[in-house]
Amino acid sequence: MAASQTDYVAWYGAVLATVGIVLQLVRYLEGRKPRVKIGLSEGVWDHTHVYVNICVANTGKRPTTLNSAHLRLGTGESVFAYVECPPIAGGDKLPSTIGEGEVCNLRIDREMLREVEKDYTSKAKYLEIRDAAGHRFRAPWRIP
Repeated sequence: MAASQTDYVAWYGAVLATVGIVLQLVRYLEGRKPRVKIGLSEGVWDHTHVYVNICVANTGKRPTTLNSAHLRLGTGESVFAYVECPPIAGGDKLPSTIGEGEVCNLRIDREMLREVEKDYTSKAKYLEIRDAAGHRFRAPWRIP
């Protein structure tokens, strides 16, 4: 039995529909986890305090609520400690909800961070931002 033109059209439609469904599924799964970029810089606040500015930008398609900022310290080869970082005046407060393309700026007193490093006798390895869903976003700590 030879294939007719309607058979070819039916197969073409079935393949096209399957490709469309797969692409929609991939887009949905990619958009579930928020994407965040973290930038670190230093600045001077009130002409006396040096602060670390943490710029958190939502580069994903879904809003996310940032709950906390932590320094991850290396206290040996494999042991780490978390330290809560309270923000200072002039920066955004946590928790903070940021939507698609929005930015949250957190300012943390640099001297307080140095004291934490002295208390734990360890340098900071990276900064970690946590959101309400439990996702962790990390950036290497490059502030001297």
